Amino acid sequence: CVSLTGEYTQLEKNLENFVKKNQDKINYDKNSYTIRSLPLSFLEKFFSTCKPGEFRFAHLRYHKSLEKILLNLNYKHILIIRDPRDIAVSLANHYRKFESYRLYSFFKKIKDIDEKLKYTIGGIRNVEENKKLYFFIKIQKLKKALGLNYAQYKNLNLSSIPSNFKRFNRWLNNDNVLTVKFEDLIGEVGGGDLKAQIKTIKQILNYLEIEPKNDLVEYISQNVFWKKSMTFHKGQIGTYRDFFKPEHKKLFKEISGDLLIRLGYEKDNNW
Repeated sequence: CVSLTGEYTQLEKNLENFVKKNQDKINYDKNSYTIRSLPLSFLEKFFSTCKPGEFRFAHLRYHKSLEKILLNLNYKHILIIRDPRDIAVSLANHYRKFESYRLYSFFKKIKDIDEKLKYTIGGIRNVEENKKLYFFIKIQKLKKALGLNYAQYKNLNLSSIPSNFKRFNRWLNNDNVLTVKFEDLIGEVGGGDLKAQIKTIKQILNYLEIEPKNDLVEYISQNVFWKKSMTFHKGQIGTYRDFFKPEHKKLFKEISGDLLIRLGYEKDNNW
């Protein structure tokens, strides 16, 4: 949406690209506090290289020092959230597509989408308690010892949906952050509402101090649904209804508590 305004240009597609290009060029204290294994000083460099008229995209949990960095650099911070149930479905499909992802080999071996969903909802906590993952790691270690091709077996933990959202809680309802729902932005093509989409686009433009002219709003509305995104699956609202079975609903409710209610996706747990 921001790039469609014509006022902003996106730098590197994501934080990972920046890391690959600059990790040998930036000096930092490896013992300092880290977010996604990156010291705050590295993240400050990531954001400080962004000039007026440019923007960056990143998945970064809240930290008061990171908030201070963004404030000092005068960032306009937009947080986009999505129905956690749809995120679980999207992840179940995403993890099996990209060989570079650390859980690719493990998820590729799981043919049953129902089982994949249980992992993306509840996470992978303890390897010793997860027989499938335990034997996967054993086999990869054996292949490595024999000099055969093996899949990465380290760092195979996966956070649950509520744990992931907990990391972003302090960005929500933050006076310095504009929070936008994916469902309000996606529009009719994604199963949303045109009025909600127009309202959200105007809200974003006003936040960025760009005049919300009708022709600009209409242009963004018609082009915001982007199928070329690497994480794109269906881009539809409520996709979880096609995948969630009673056991998925039960698991989600047990571990998520009132998450959906707090985010405004449900009024109660009777869904």
